[in-house]
Amino acid sequence: MVPESAKPSSVKGYGAWALALLIAGFLAISLMGTLYARVLPPVERTDPVASKAAIEAKVAAEHPVPQPLPEPGPYPDQVQANVGLCGYNGTASLSCRRAAIDRADAENERRNSAWQEKSDAWSDRQREIQDATSDRRRAEIGAPVPKSRPLPARLAERWQFWVGLLLLGGSIAAGANREQPALPAHRDPEGAAVAAVKADHAAGGAPLAVAGAAGAALLATLHSFGAFVLVGGLAALVAWGSVASARRNRLTAEGYRVADAQWQEQAHAAEHAGQPAPPEPRVAVAQAQNLGTTGGFVAPEGSAMAALLDAAGRPNPAAAAWFRIAQAMGLGSVDAAGRFQPWAAVEHAVWFADTGDVELAFRLDDVTKTAADMTRVTGPLLREMRVRSLIGGAFATRHTDGRVIGRFTNNVNQAAPALAVADVDDDWDF
Repeated sequence: MVPESAKPSSVKGYGAWALALLIAGFLAISLMGTLYARVLPPVERTDPVASKAAIEAKVAAEHPVPQPLPEPGPYPDQVQANVGLCGYNGTASLSCRRAAIDRADAENERRNSAWQEKSDAWSDRQREIQDATSDRRRAEIGAPVPKSRPLPARLAERWQFWVGLLLLGGSIAAGANREQPALPAHRDPEGAAVAAVKADHAAGGAPLAVAGAAGAALLATLHSFGAFVLVGGLAALVAWGSVASARRNRLTAEGYRVADAQWQEQAHAAEHAGQPAPPEPRVAVAQAQNLGTTGGFVAPEGSAMAALLDAAGRPNPAAAAWFRIAQAMGLGSVDAAGRFQPWAAVEHAVWFADTGDVELAFRLDDVTKTAADMTRVTGPLLREMRVRSLIGGAFATRHTDGRVIGRFTNNVNQAAPALAVADVDDDWDF
């Protein structure tokens, strides 16, 4: 059996993230005690009494009716002239009678004028009330009756609930119903090939975890901002962890495939030699991740491969060494932006695992330069690259594509291989 540390970490980690996702979802729902009331806005009732009262209240506010004035009452009584004390003889009596009549007439005129003013004001106010009442009635007749909005419109106002419910519920249902991957037949159940399939399957659960986390955050927005911050923070942690776990799982699966490919080569070699095939490798997770990072590239210690190539077999150290030499010796030019551009660049590398040698191909960006110009800087280039020698002592031009190539080695007595290149002394170049 494989030790626990040799099993894909994704298998253990995915269960933890799934549990965290479920907790976040249930927490979001538990915080929404008023969810039902918030899902759909209140429906405007179409009850006739309620509708009429609402219309009357709205129209009354827009069309006020003046308050009526007190009625003026009956016509005032007329004052009679008091002539009883004036007597009946002479001029004095006549003058007294005339003065009493004038006083009575003046009082009657005053009473009549006051009553007439009240009557006119009351009549004007009655006309105003009648006109305002007519306007209000016309407004009530033309006022629209409030109607209930369509159900789709009311549902659209709470799209967070439906989208969140779809994402959370769908991710949980899809995760629970995920089919187990088809494992390779006739292979070691604990071997690299089977482990690669399992790691790929575990990495495929990350989109479901992210969708569920987003759904939980959307549901929390219906409750309050505080609930959204709390649940959204947990959902972000779940999504981040799921994505990081998926990346590790894919890297681990790639390492398992590299280990299986190496075993396949060994098995074919043993078969051709008439020997039994070696057992399938059982690779630990850390080793599988290392293989996934490097792609199975292993440089022999102290070789040219170790000096010129990085952990993944790319010629980045060689390119950096060439750039430093070119910049120090002025093998290039400065562009308009002030950046130094060498007249050659390392394009690709071919490495030889049996000897540890590396063959570098340089692309010449200056048509006036040839392989001979590269050969002139061999000494400084070897020192900067930390390699022992250039096989053959010179660079050569490959006639198929015009690239200048050179094979570097750290072996003391490395013989120059036969390369399909043009003569170093040729003047032509691409």
